[in-house]
Amino acid sequence: MTLLEQCQVWHENNEFQKIITEIEALPAEERTPELDSELARAYNNAASAEDRAYFEKAIGLLAPHADYFAGDHLWNFRMGYAYYYLDREDCALPYFEAALAALPNDADTMQMIDACQKRLRVIHAARKPLLSPAAVKKLEAMDDGSTGYFYKMLHYLETYIKNGTIKGNFTRAEARANLDIALWYAYACNNIDAYEYYYRTTQWMPAAAANASGCGTYYYRYAVALMYCGRLDDALCTAERGVCEEPDYPWTYLQLGKLRSHFGNRDGAREAVQKGLALVPDDHEFLTLAREIEEGATIEQMSYHWIDPTFDEELQEAAATGETLGLRDGVDADGEMYEKQCAIACMTVNEAGLAYFRQLFRPDPKNYERNAPYCSFDYPVGDTSVRLVFHMNEAGLSKRSPAWLRTQKERLDDGGWLSRTDEAGTGTLTAVHFELDNQVTLKYQYPWQEKGVYIPLDEDGNPRDDGET
Repeated sequence: MTLLEQCQVWHENNEFQKIITEIEALPAEERTPELDSELARAYNNAASAEDRAYFEKAIGLLAPHADYFAGDHLWNFRMGYAYYYLDREDCALPYFEAALAALPNDADTMQMIDACQKRLRVIHAARKPLLSPAAVKKLEAMDDGSTGYFYKMLHYLETYIKNGTIKGNFTRAEARANLDIALWYAYACNNIDAYEYYYRTTQWMPAAAANASGCGTYYYRYAVALMYCGRLDDALCTAERGVCEEPDYPWTYLQLGKLRSHFGNRDGAREAVQKGLALVPDDHEFLTLAREIEEGATIEQMSYHWIDPTFDEELQEAAATGETLGLRDGVDADGEMYEKQCAIACMTVNEAGLAYFRQLFRPDPKNYERNAPYCSFDYPVGDTSVRLVFHMNEAGLSKRSPAWLRTQKERLDDGGWLSRTDEAGTGTLTAVHFELDNQVTLKYQYPWQEKGVYIPLDEDGNPRDDGET
């Protein structure tokens, strides 16, 4: 069996690394266009969207043999596939189209046709505007610069996508890959400024990554969301990529300065600030960041600001009255200032606080779910098991007050929450939900009801009057 034939067997068995090892070990004079094609195919199949080096190698191997493989639908498909995952859809499209045009009309090629057409649909959908001019106008009307109706904006987007898919204007996958929709979606979620919505941005944005080439706004908004979800390494990589994609977009440098400073690259942080100021001279945010870098501020402190200078001044004045940047024991928070603190709490983990929580509640690793987006686990109360759901990631969880945590555990262990009897009958406790603002809500299941009943508690652990089903 020749090496070429052996490679084809390995392909059938998904043993791509064997192909890579064998062909790369060959002397240059023994490499043929056919073997290079097999190696490129192996690179394509072995790589994921993050393995950019593999796709670049595949293109480097295939491109010199364009004349040799002219009209070969497989060769064209591999080239298009590699370019597509390098976020270069303009290069990918001609190869996919050529692959379709060159395919023989027989049953064996139907799978390849389907694969090409799926790629083409995504690329074409990303190119055409899915948001109508009227839709864009409505979204813009919900934004007032420093303020906006961001919940309403998000609801409008989700309804627009739902209706568009029902009417057959586009698929949900096409909507998620569309850059314009991704930008509006992230704008709405990020401006709500709450952990759950930053998390939604991080879940939405990757689908549009292949169409974000050259768009600094995409990388800025994605990096912001990643940072607020505690994924600081990913946020840094995204911001670094953003300033390369669109060097003249200023706000990615703002994010990059914060993240570089957090990771100890003070000189790199200063450089990011200077590049930002060169684009927006005397900007309040960049000048503030420059000062905080020199003061050694934490990334939480650097993020404790609002974009509008007037609003930010009011926030800083409120903070200067004696409030600290940290979460308090009670739920009697004073408005937006406390909401900002709650959002910031999910950035970095307080290792001592997280260790205390684990020691106190001892969650079973087998059913402990973390950061997805919440932290939850089964907790034994007497002879039963109750699901505890902390509506935050481990960073937020690590900043719960030890006294507050002990109080919640004592109330759970007491068993007084296990059942609830009213005029209709008795319900059984199935879950307890803890919010970032320390609100506690009990979920009860009644035998005759499919949906659970949610009972919010006051600060003393007693039911409030506004419980709702």
